[in-house]
Amino acid sequence: MATFSRAGVFNYNANSFLWGFGGTYETATTLNFLGSMTIDAPAALAVAAVSLESATVNVTGTISSTARSGAIVTLPVPVPPGEPQPAGPVDELIAAGAILGDARVTFAGSVRAQIEGGGTIGAFSALADAYVTATGVMISERGFALRTQAASGDAHSVTNGLIEARGGECAIMVEGRENSFVTNRAAVLTGGDHVDGILATARVDLTFSGDRVAALANSNVTVTNSGALCTSGDGIRAEAQSTIEIRNTGRIDADGIGIHVRDIDGSDGIGRAIIHQKGLLEGATGGTIVTGDFATTTIDVSGVVKGGSGAAISTDASNDSIHVRSGSKIFGDILTGAGNDVIRIDNGAQVYGVIDTGSGNDTVFLGNAGYVVNGGAGDDIYYAGSGRDVFRYSAGDGGHDLLFGFDLRRDVLAFDVGPVDIHITGRDTLITWSEGSLRLVGVASPDLDLSGAWIA
Repeated sequence: MATFSRAGVFNYNANSFLWGFGGTYETATTLNFLGSMTIDAPAALAVAAVSLESATVNVTGTISSTARSGAIVTLPVPVPPGEPQPAGPVDELIAAGAILGDARVTFAGSVRAQIEGGGTIGAFSALADAYVTATGVMISERGFALRTQAASGDAHSVTNGLIEARGGECAIMVEGRENSFVTNRAAVLTGGDHVDGILATARVDLTFSGDRVAALANSNVTVTNSGALCTSGDGIRAEAQSTIEIRNTGRIDADGIGIHVRDIDGSDGIGRAIIHQKGLLEGATGGTIVTGDFATTTIDVSGVVKGGSGAAISTDASNDSIHVRSGSKIFGDILTGAGNDVIRIDNGAQVYGVIDTGSGNDTVFLGNAGYVVNGGAGDDIYYAGSGRDVFRYSAGDGGHDLLFGFDLRRDVLAFDVGPVDIHITGRDTLITWSEGSLRLVGVASPDLDLSGAWIA
């Protein structure tokens, strides 16, 4: 294993590509840089190591560059005689690239890049794992800030400080073909046209062209955010085929979706989505959105979720468990789509929108704040709370529903399903229409008024 160190103050000026410190190596290599580096060149790498085995880059200090591009680097891999040596792009100022072993970058300090479509810090491993640990100030004027890629293994990213990206797809990009792990404690800012804060995906862009290979079937993503994300795109976007788990205790303010979780297989129905939302989350086009064919989705809210022009919480065709805890505030609709879903709203939790469980055999427990519930297809069970609850039915809402705790003096039924019949059945009231029925358990009254207008 070879180790190279450099310290001091370095100022570089060139009319063509410039490589400040590092190179390509056939053995495991570690670069240690301590100091200050400024680069004025059209293309540049500041501190970079590309190795056939493992590559480690440790940087402490300040790096700034005016370069608009990185470089195409010849890879140190054996080839048959007469065959061309393969090459690959390096689009970051600080980078570690490894073929057979791990790629690692640790950074503490300040770095500013102006690479078109590229960024400040990157680690890539072809056959093993990749790691980026960064603390300080990282600013990319024209692309992403950090990229961690593992074409066959796991990608890990741990960030603190301030991260800013003014172009590209996102600020923090973590691509692990098997697993992606993100821990963010930094303040993350993005500008430009729909630049996400964190992208954690099991699909890897091997050519750095924007085309990603398919994810592995057992791929997983874990994102833990306690920082602040202020983004022109989505706050957190996560993609995998098996389990995606998001834990947010920080603040997310996104011009797109706050937390966007995607099952990128879309047909096997075996994955899991798990979201713990304890901080403040605001998305201009949606709060917490889950799409794809997950088997189960679990969303636990003990904070604030604002959905903007979209839903506050929306899921697809999975069996969902949604728990909105006391003190939480949901601004926007809760839409759970198809599947057998369970929604639990605690006393003291506010929902300023409609609760719509879609099709499937669903169960809804309501708290004491008063809520609006849309009946859907399937055999549903509702437990009214102690507030003024509204239960609405429209055309297509079939099945045989049960409603417990309905209070004639407080709660409201609103029907837009055509003619209805009301029958007293023992101690219950049974309301039927052409497509379904609703039984008010423990309520026996022939004088129900169903003529009221819909209440939004």
